[in-house]
Amino acid sequence: MRHSKEQILKFLKQLENKKAEEFESETLDFKEWISDRKKLYKKLIEYAVCFANQKGGTLVLGVRDRVRGREKAITGCTGYNIDEIKTNIYEATDPKILVDIEEVFIDGIGVTILLIHIPQGIGIHTTTGGTSKIRIGKDCKPLTGSMRQKRLVELGFMDLTAEIIEGLSYDDLDKVEIQRLKNILRARKPESSLLKLSDRDLLKQIGIIKNGYPTIAGLLLVGKEEDIEKYVHFHEVTYLHMANDINYDKRIDGKNGILCLLEDIYRNIEHYNKITTVKIGLFHFEIKDFPEDTYREAILNAILHRDYTSLGSVFIKHYDDRIEISNPGGFIGGITPENILRQDSKPRNRYLAEVLRKIGLVEKAGMGVKRMFYTQLASGKELPSYFSAEHFVKVIIKDGTIDEPFVKFVKESEKQGK
Repeated sequence: MRHSKEQILKFLKQLENKKAEEFESETLDFKEWISDRKKLYKKLIEYAVCFANQKGGTLVLGVRDRVRGREKAITGCTGYNIDEIKTNIYEATDPKILVDIEEVFIDGIGVTILLIHIPQGIGIHTTTGGTSKIRIGKDCKPLTGSMRQKRLVELGFMDLTAEIIEGLSYDDLDKVEIQRLKNILRARKPESSLLKLSDRDLLKQIGIIKNGYPTIAGLLLVGKEEDIEKYVHFHEVTYLHMANDINYDKRIDGKNGILCLLEDIYRNIEHYNKITTVKIGLFHFEIKDFPEDTYREAILNAILHRDYTSLGSVFIKHYDDRIEISNPGGFIGGITPENILRQDSKPRNRYLAEVLRKIGLVEKAGMGVKRMFYTQLASGKELPSYFSAEHFVKVIIKDGTIDEPFVKFVKESEKQGK
């Protein structure tokens, strides 16, 4: 993320009463000019790698970050060569990082500062010496092995669900779950040519088996519980029916196959899912507290986007007036709660998503969230609410009062082909 000259000047105007460090963020840092060239370039290269491994950002050079008072804080840069700075950063990073540098003259103080704009990287960047850091909050932290793995997943260079398990074979898969998968395929895609194949060939075609071995995605769908727990340690889906805000009266902790878990959870939600009838002329339309299309998509999304390298369950908390669904792992690929309707879907587990698409449980990429919003509105209910942080995503589906006039408007428009 690049910060504009105007944004930086706005921050600098406030330095009489604030310190520059108060404006620092995951994508912005202030640093004092270092006259020693060797130390300067070492610091700049470190920050270029740090920012590139996260979201990119702007390093403001020539401002002391822990000093109040504009004249004391804004010390400026001297004797610099912009091309030399760019070249040193480029040559000392791997993959290469090409920064953009902007000179800004500060009126009233008479010094020049440099805005070093660092792009978001396309992979994991290191110095040519092998050192790698990543921007976490306001700090540059070492990019450890597990963090590198997470970063590769987020960038789409690694998909754990596509990996094969050489310790297992077709014979180790659960035959009951294979039949469940076929039943889903038959119900969702009755004309599919896949139904004419043998079980083994069917599993090969849809990606359950690859190169003769089950994939992680395949194991999650039709594997035995003991094998899932052995090879995918953090897989778990927990359903709670909440008696009130702090107590539950029904709990399901599932570490077995996803298809079986989904059926069990859907059945429990439907048990408590009351129906309201809306009359439109001679027609009666039944609207549930929680429309199936909405909560099914939300639960599937949580499973598809969860981080299987992190401890934690997909949690489904079912209250009288709302369902809260959360999963380990924040949004990836630049998606936020604010732009989620405008962005193409970027599932963390793309291979698993593709297998589910082939059996009809998931439609084409990017349609799931749109379907949720459409279904809620067409049912006269509030839109889903999304919340996210670095380590989780939560969606809240509210029951709420049905807007009957709006439901009638939608149904009448649909009858007119609109």
